[in-house]
Amino acid sequence: MIKAVVFDIGGVLFQPGMLYGLFKDLSKKHDVDLQLIRTVFSENWNLSKIGKLSEMQMWKNIINKTELPYAVEEFAQLVYDFFQPDKEVFEIAKSLKGKYVLGILSNTVENWFEYQSRKQNFSDLFEVIVTSCESGLAKPDVEIYAHLAQKLSLEPEEIFFIDDQIRNVVVAKGFGIRAYVFESVERLKLAFKEEGVLL
Repeated sequence: MIKAVVFDIGGVLFQPGMLYGLFKDLSKKHDVDLQLIRTVFSENWNLSKIGKLSEMQMWKNIINKTELPYAVEEFAQLVYDFFQPDKEVFEIAKSLKGKYVLGILSNTVENWFEYQSRKQNFSDLFEVIVTSCESGLAKPDVEIYAHLAQKLSLEPEEIFFIDDQIRNVVVAKGFGIRAYVFESVERLKLAFKEEGVLL
């Protein structure tokens, strides 16, 4: 029986493709190679999301290596503001509140998460939050799913997890979590029905 529903942020609670859209805009506006922006961002994000690189240094590295004409704080804010919540998914989460323990499991960096948490009032809706920057673990490492189950005080099969990345869902399922690849709100509702999750 499902007792908790856990959401990823990027591509689930927030609309998919946000970063790629931003990278395309930056590439066109400043005549910087798109693949360079994506590669440099990914390399630095992957270190920062597990606490091996400060977020401030991450932004500095990205600006220096891509030569994008921004101050550090300006660029960070640009990225923060580019993300937009998926209002339909938030409405679904609100409809589950009180029926299930709601949680977040996300690979993210500290300041970005805190900014979005304040802006979207995460603490009002989600009772358990596990982030890579806080735990030092990142999806799809199976240890982060074990950490999630421990924080929820639930067995893996009592958790329904929604993520937009197939590799994250595969590992979560291997651990025993009822995991689903997010594609659309309509399909998510069908998945809830199949699992007996009541909206």
